[in-house]
Amino acid sequence: MIVTVEPAEKAVGLTEVDDFTAFHVQIPPGAEMSTVDTVLRETGVGSVEDGYVWVRGPALEALAAAAGAGDGWRDGYQAMVGYARRKGWCRPDGTIRAHVQRA
Repeated sequence: MIVTVEPAEKAVGLTEVDDFTAFHVQIPPGAEMSTVDTVLRETGVGSVEDGYVWVRGPALEALAAAAGAGDGWRDGYQAMVGYARRKGWCRPDGTIRAHVQRA
């Protein structure tokens, strides 16, 4: 899954919704992390901390539903969250840490 942040449009979306092996946040080249943080907070999706984006679980589920996630999505999502927990990339509240890539 790729969480896309478009600061100019103040929009957050989700692509590759059924790919649970490459979870990250994609931002445009030149986007300021402070602006990305503002968009994530205003949309309720998450926040930027120490160079990573922390994505709220319920927000990710809502983005997946809006992106047309398939019937098996929840199983794949739960497996991804379990992996993230084992690696220390998930908080007790289900917020998941994602690295940032510039498109």
